[in-house]
Amino acid sequence: MYNSIERGEYPSWTMMLQVMDPKEAETYKWNIFDITKIWPHKDYPLMPVGKLTLNKNPENHFHDLDPWHRTIRKTYGACPETAQCEWTATMALTQTTSPCSYPAIQAFSSEVTDEDWEQPRNLWKLFKENGDDDKLIHNLSGHVNKALPEVQKDTIRMWAKVDEDISKRLEKDLNEKKSKVDHQKAPPSQTALARRRK
Repeated sequence: MYNSIERGEYPSWTMMLQVMDPKEAETYKWNIFDITKIWPHKDYPLMPVGKLTLNKNPENHFHDLDPWHRTIRKTYGACPETAQCEWTATMALTQTTSPCSYPAIQAFSSEVTDEDWEQPRNLWKLFKENGDDDKLIHNLSGHVNKALPEVQKDTIRMWAKVDEDISKRLEKDLNEKKSKVDHQKAPPSQTALARRRK
């Protein structure tokens, strides 16, 4: 992308919005600000509002790209440790993210309900209808088979909540790949997780 911009071949994207009546938002079946959900396009069609074009490369990555006040995602609630690492790593390199105190920021928790599996179920149905289900299982098993057996079991259980077919096919693929992986070389994050569970 950098080279394309330098050549004057500017990448662009169409920006679209979905609109919901505020009264409807108050009683909608889930939190409308939940970034893990997609508003159904048939109920809230995408409306084109403009075009985003990148026509200049950044001169100073930390100053032009990293300022936390321009970040759309909300990392503080989701993973405070990650946010802190991102924040402190660039503090010295830019004045934009110089230290401030925000005592009102706090972590929050939520519970997983059956409606959290509704959209993944619909996506799985689409994959099956389009003949992409084998690719998904292949890609999933290719990544999950590197995880420790305990993590694999949890993953299989999680996918069963989307569809039993996924979990059975994933388990079958993982069993076929078992002998090709040395779990003694698992990354520290996984071994720490396994130790905590014992």
